Amino acid sequence: CIPRREVRPQCGIMPAVDLVVDTDLSIDVDDVGALCLAHALADRGEAQLLAMTHDSGLFPHGVRALSAINKFYGRGDLPIGAYVGEVGDPESTHVEPPFLWTRNGRGHYVDELVAQWPQGGSTTGRSVAKLPRAVRVLRDALATAADASVVIAAIGFATNLRDLLRSPRDSDGDGLPPGVELVREKVRRLVWMGGRARPVWSIHPPEWNFAACGGEASCGPYNKLGEITNVTLDEWPAAVPISFLGFEAGVEVQTGGFLRDYPDGSSPCADGYRAFCSRMGGWCGVGGRASWDPMAVLYAVRGNSYGRYDIEPGRMMVDPRSGRNTWDHRGGLSRGTGQENLLLSPRWYTNISAEIDRLLYEAPLLQPPSLPPSPPPRPPASPQPLLASPGSPSLASQETDGLMLAKTALTSAFVLLLLLLVLLECALVTVRRPRRPADPTPRDGAASRPRSKAARRTRGDGAPRQKHGRRERPWRTLREDEQELGQEGGYAGADEAGPSAGDS
Repeated sequence: CIPRREVRPQCGIMPAVDLVVDTDLSIDVDDVGALCLAHALADRGEAQLLAMTHDSGLFPHGVRALSAINKFYGRGDLPIGAYVGEVGDPESTHVEPPFLWTRNGRGHYVDELVAQWPQGGSTTGRSVAKLPRAVRVLRDALATAADASVVIAAIGFATNLRDLLRSPRDSDGDGLPPGVELVREKVRRLVWMGGRARPVWSIHPPEWNFAACGGEASCGPYNKLGEITNVTLDEWPAAVPISFLGFEAGVEVQTGGFLRDYPDGSSPCADGYRAFCSRMGGWCGVGGRASWDPMAVLYAVRGNSYGRYDIEPGRMMVDPRSGRNTWDHRGGLSRGTGQENLLLSPRWYTNISAEIDRLLYEAPLLQPPSLPPSPPPRPPASPQPLLASPGSPSLASQETDGLMLAKTALTSAFVLLLLLLVLLECALVTVRRPRRPADPTPRDGAASRPRSKAARRTRGDGAPRQKHGRRERPWRTLREDEQELGQEGGYAGADEAGPSAGDS
């Protein structure tokens, strides 16, 4: 069976995680990345999507954009719930500087997704008015799930979570227990993207999901978020753990940048990133947008299986007026709360970014809907699969295959050339190596024969070999010296006596 990273439904190594995603899909585009990543994990068999709920007042456009992403991935019938309230409602929100970038809660990509991409039946036309509320969808999803099996990925405001906790018994005649009991019985963990791990109130602004504008007078209904977050934390059952992924963990992890190179109409994921980054260019880097929400969804499904995060137990506290949070990880209040903060070392930034981009890179496993006509694709800057065409290769994918083959052939030729050069150099070194000369032939012309040990101590002419820079002198007797001098015509001592008689 293939490894878990490539798991498919037939693999069965790990059971699929029952996942519910609660998103504020409106202003920042990392929600789009998180939803596309959730579908990719479901295609791999790692997650079982139970429902998705929208927690911002951007109604009905928010749920319609959510439905468009679901339908693109072949899950147009996935239950969707809507929050219908004033927090984030563009009609009742009139922000002032410095929060004009929110467009009164409308954001910069939702309208384009709704206009260009088809949605599921429950969110089209007038039927959107009958769309069930988020609390109804959450209660039904929890009721049908096994005990302690559901993981909720909260990547937006706490509006729906608060309403779920405060829902009474037999709400709308469903015969179910109160919301707090449903959560305590069915939810295994809440993964909440929000807050700061080490906030300094005099320097850092409040985190957006907890407080939005932080109680500013120019923020309208967003000012209520601090109180909503505070109530949700106070009423959440202590028996159900909460994992917080704070601002610091995801701000430096950029993902989705390659999606901007896809042609228009390739996928709602690519169109969302392109629309947002073209209007909010300073918020996007080379790698894309910061990855708070995709990282929260990824942790909700895969957990800390790779040991990337340092788990810090503690207690999250939020000021109801300003929405500013305090993370207590030392005192007695941090004991036994079931809460933990996910701290990420910078050495893991590239690793997590690559993992998220690989999931966003994959085409939908289920058959996608028919797509609206799109202009001819631009030549891709790097090898990319077109998300909208998993069944048949398009022109862009064929060009990509050709580039890959050419690159592979050039690389192989280069490696082969290097190998031939190395072999040639080795051969030349062997040829140029000096050969050891043979023993010299004796002066008398006799045939060469093995030399004795005494003979090897002298050179070929009979002179002693040099040893340590000096000439070796074999031992000689006095008689042998006299005989040698006599043959030369006289004794050496005559020379010392002065000139002979014949010289005078």
